[in-house]
Amino acid sequence: MEKKNVICGILIIIILIAIISGLWNLSKSDDLITGQTIKIHTEDLTPAMTSENDPIPYRVITETQTGEPNRAFDHTDKAWYHDDSEGRWITFDFGSGNEKQIEKYVITSAHYKGAPKIWVLYAYNSPTVKSGEYKILDKRGNITGWESNENRTFYINNDEKYRFYRFQVSATVDDAANLQIQEIEYMEKLPLTASAKDTDAEDEDELEVSEEDELPAPEEEKKSFFEWLKSLFSSKS
Repeated sequence: MEKKNVICGILIIIILIAIISGLWNLSKSDDLITGQTIKIHTEDLTPAMTSENDPIPYRVITETQTGEPNRAFDHTDKAWYHDDSEGRWITFDFGSGNEKQIEKYVITSAHYKGAPKIWVLYAYNSPTVKSGEYKILDKRGNITGWESNENRTFYINNDEKYRFYRFQVSATVDDAANLQIQEIEYMEKLPLTASAKDTDAEDEDELEVSEEDELPAPEEEKKSFFEWLKSLFSSKS
């Protein structure tokens, strides 16, 4: 009987420690977030393009001017289309001295049949660079199941800033259809403290923090578990 009482006592202590530890972690989390939504990417860095080269210094470049290419970056529901199976690419130029480190992009389809299925995202800095020297940032294949006017988000690993980003499509969902894209958006990562960098990429859209609402630095963060436990019981007495 005495042995059972000892075991029960140990189990109760373990349960109490687990509960108190959970409360401590929760209070620590509240200190970090303080009711704010955490954001780890910027908003779309492309402005509303009213033409291929307005506003300055931004430019939209394609092989042909089919379907008003600025529509892919005009922040409206108007679509850019390309009616040729060759040369289905569109480049966004951020301008000299305005290079960006893009790590997230969003594609919004127009008609689902013309949505991109296979593509490559390239980046480069010199307007005279040859296509074979572009840096490949992302390759996607067999991206199907699009709906009309659907936006999809893609994350990439990129540790460099580039002036030009070229989205090149080699196949659409319906291979007989013209390429149709309503919007392309490019985003950078925000500078965050170590606490936020541990977030999984899949959750990044749900964690949105503005630069002015950064999390507190780790050294400001605080007390150990036992210090917190001591202060908890002191406040009760």
